[in-house]
Amino acid sequence: MNPGKASSAATAEWAAYHPAVGYKRFGGTRLTVSAAGFGSYRIDAAVELHRAALRYSLLQGINLVDTSANYGDGASERLIGEVLTELLSAGELRRDQLVIVSKVGYLQGANYRLSQRLKQEGRPFPELVEYGAGLEHCVHPEFIEEQLTRSLDRLQLEQLDGYLLHNPEYYLNWAAQHGMPKDEARREYMRRIEAAFRHLEREADRGRIAFYGVSSNTFPAAAEDYAHTALDELWDIAERISKAHRFRCIQLPANLLETGAFTERNQRGGATAAEFAREKELAVLVNRPLNAFAGHRLIRLADVPSSPEAGAADVEAGLARLQTLERTLAADLLPRIAGDAASAAVTGSSTLAHWRQYGAYAAWMDGLRQRIVPAVQRQMAPLLALAQNAPELDRWSREYVSEINHAIKQASLVYQSEARRDAEAISARAAAADPDWADAGSLSRLAIRALRTSDSVSCVLVGMRSEAYVRDVLAELGSPAADKPRGAAWSRLGGGV
Repeated sequence: MNPGKASSAATAEWAAYHPAVGYKRFGGTRLTVSAAGFGSYRIDAAVELHRAALRYSLLQGINLVDTSANYGDGASERLIGEVLTELLSAGELRRDQLVIVSKVGYLQGANYRLSQRLKQEGRPFPELVEYGAGLEHCVHPEFIEEQLTRSLDRLQLEQLDGYLLHNPEYYLNWAAQHGMPKDEARREYMRRIEAAFRHLEREADRGRIAFYGVSSNTFPAAAEDYAHTALDELWDIAERISKAHRFRCIQLPANLLETGAFTERNQRGGATAAEFAREKELAVLVNRPLNAFAGHRLIRLADVPSSPEAGAADVEAGLARLQTLERTLAADLLPRIAGDAASAAVTGSSTLAHWRQYGAYAAWMDGLRQRIVPAVQRQMAPLLALAQNAPELDRWSREYVSEINHAIKQASLVYQSEARRDAEAISARAAAADPDWADAGSLSRLAIRALRTSDSVSCVLVGMRSEAYVRDVLAELGSPAADKPRGAAWSRLGGGV
């Protein structure tokens, strides 16, 4: 286990070693952190590309790493622990130069299975939020203590710098689903958070964490929203526990489309969450800087290359040709060749029929990789085996594969064209909102710049899963741009596409 924690002197020294990387003050902790941190939501110990990216980012000057117990079912923390141990053992980094943050709350994967076993044994985790199949949530002290032990073990650390409650508003969402009156739900919500804060103070006294906080998707929500997490109320709880409390950090989503952290006046006195955090010297970690939700659409804030135009009619025409081929297969070819039409039925047209429901290019591409292509490959596998000894079926298979690839390409072109128009509109609006953002050079760099140059933001968490991503982020951090209040720019920007 690697001892120690981040220190103000060592992190400042680290920043001086890397003058090409922008650094910022981390709230009232007196630590200095890179303006962009290594977000590890989708990294995995089994992927060498991720390992190389983390190692490279640390050696190039990124000194804040954010993870969570549920990321990759613990694989994210394991990878970070392995890379840190390697670099610390080799003397390439010191523990006191690095700020490591993890989170607690979700029960998924192994934690969910543990929860089911404990319930069967009659000793469930207390105050468990049974949210849905395969998903529970908990911020009870007993669960926090158990999970912190596991996280420290995976990270190979004796002490975490920051430890955050991870989306505790799951309780409020559960309460809303069960018809609980809002005032009653909010009182219980704050009672649970106070119990968690009191335990986290004890963990800080034990030396297992340096400071604690909350990561909530609903910090930027309207104050009247049922699931809103009221930052001012959390501050009151911490102050009530101790004037020397260790509540020092929050994490929230913010990007060029989701601007509520800077524009929604949901705190006492009419402040925004970002303004309140700055006043109280709370460090602010921003997540999802490049993945924005607009309504029910997930929009990737990145430039989209030009492509030929396509329309929905082109996709529908392709689906019609697939249906014709599928009918020929089922009614003629399979009965003659295999004697059983159901043994190798193919329904790729049905798999693609709801292509429009993905809403946006990023979601469509994820759907292709995770659902559509694997489903079609599973359907085609037995047919291709039959086709090896049936020339007529082989010709059909080749034509079908060509047609389904063409239909997928046409659908992708439709989404790509829409995404390119969205990206161009977002870039133009952001550039007009603040002249300091105008020359970023790409939409992704513009999105990072808008956040990193806002004085209330301490660190922007970016998913840097390859060295190329790391280099692009470092190039942006090296671009001069003043760190100052930018509430007016965020207000001009507004939200949505």
